[in-house]
Amino acid sequence: MITLGATDVICKNAGERLFNCLCLILGLLGSSALVSSLSATMVDLQNSSKERTMKLRMLRKYLRENDVRPSMAQNILHQVITRMNQVQRLEESDVAALEMLAGTLHSELRFEIMGCRLTTHALFRFLSALDFTWCQRFCIDAMHMKFLRPNDELFLAGKEAVAAYFHDRGKMTYIQEPTTSPVANLTEQIVNQGTWMSEAAWWSDWIHVGHAKAIDSCDVLVVSADLLRIQFQKQRQVLSLVVQYSQQFHRRLLAAIPPRAPWPSDLEIPFTDWSELVCSMDTNWQVAISRQALRRFKANK
Repeated sequence: MITLGATDVICKNAGERLFNCLCLILGLLGSSALVSSLSATMVDLQNSSKERTMKLRMLRKYLRENDVRPSMAQNILHQVITRMNQVQRLEESDVAALEMLAGTLHSELRFEIMGCRLTTHALFRFLSALDFTWCQRFCIDAMHMKFLRPNDELFLAGKEAVAAYFHDRGKMTYIQEPTTSPVANLTEQIVNQGTWMSEAAWWSDWIHVGHAKAIDSCDVLVVSADLLRIQFQKQRQVLSLVVQYSQQFHRRLLAAIPPRAPWPSDLEIPFTDWSELVCSMDTNWQVAISRQALRRFKANK
């Protein structure tokens, strides 16, 4: 028995009788809470198991009705079961409580999560120092986090680029093939953490010349090209800077032709480092950027 009522207790006075009653009540409440908790856990497990079984049953039925080869069907089932067993990262859309936040606090939260990744890009590091409030709004309107599982593809060769990507965490590979990119043989390289990919999508009509694939779980910051242009048009203070940056970037993109430079890829556009682009801008912006760099240097000294 869970409660103390199954044991005979001989009370000799009112205090002992009161203590016995309190123990019985506490035992009853504790046992009821334990049973209800176990029951709720069992119901949740049963519902999740039922949902999992239903999904697999529908998948098998779909593969069977479409005459999918047994070998391929087995590979599909294996990957689905493996991913069902993995713990999935929560995305912002999964957290309904965030909709209750005020706009200002929400923008601060988004910048707290994504701002440190965004400002690894030198252009946005300068813009955040110039107008911090605008950068907070930019984090809400133009970007989101994307979580990749093993073997997920971030983008495919030959597809139109719609965003630039910052590889924040995990292991990822970038593959180029002769059929979709100017390489003689299939090439594969590891994408280092902290790498910006497909920045050309911001400043040109870019077609991916390779595909990026997650080797293990990866965190990626996605910055939409269309939304980026809309946000820059709202920020008149730095519009001329962005126009000059994009012009210089686009000019170098077109000039990246052998033998003067290697062909551009999703990982690298030759001669588009921040320092090289700034040297080609107007003197006023060169001075402003230099002063900001000096202030950062003194602050970190």
